[in-house]
Amino acid sequence: MIDFNSPIIQIPRPSDALQLRKAMVANALSIINVSASNPNTKSIFIDILGPIKGQWDINRPFKCSLINGRYVTQGVSTCGLTCRGLWRRMGVDMPALYQSYVFGTAISAEKYFAQNNKCWQSPVPDSTLRPSPGDYLIIGSGTATHVLTVIQWQDDQLISVDGGQTNDKNLQCVLKRTRPWTIKNNVAYLGDRPVVGWIIFDMLPFKDQINVPVGWDQLIL
Repeated sequence: MIDFNSPIIQIPRPSDALQLRKAMVANALSIINVSASNPNTKSIFIDILGPIKGQWDINRPFKCSLINGRYVTQGVSTCGLTCRGLWRRMGVDMPALYQSYVFGTAISAEKYFAQNNKCWQSPVPDSTLRPSPGDYLIIGSGTATHVLTVIQWQDDQLISVDGGQTNDKNLQCVLKRTRPWTIKNNVAYLGDRPVVGWIIFDMLPFKDQINVPVGWDQLIL
């Protein structure tokens, strides 16, 4: 069973798309329940968030308020950073992943990168087209924008690994989530948020080496 105790090893990048997706899902499984408040997983969480000039403000609950026309934040929302960290483990060849983070650029930078690399997919009205395990899915808009990594489908229930979640101490953590996928008035929804689109994971450019948890090759997608 893969979890946050699973050792991480480096291997040559698989050339097969299914194996690449399997490695991505395994990485996602390996960070479920890591959090800012658990001393046993905090270092894993910080590593996933990635490089920054200074320190991550993860010891305070995340808050965002609009004051005099300007957004004022406390703490940090980690949904986009969690997905970015998984891409970094998988050796996605996007330069921003390996540089100090510029606040406010996660999600938008990934979408732009995917569009440039022709691996962005918008929802198609009246279509059964859906993201696959390993894909990067964006839902909602404005301050309700959220991003997650798809790991499995059970009928019309999408199972994902999501950063930006909170625990009983109201601090950031990574959790496994299950939400219904529905079509309302030709618009795809995940839970109560409209689907913006998704990044087709295996079509991204990659480096030659990737990092995976031990046991990744035993997964069945």
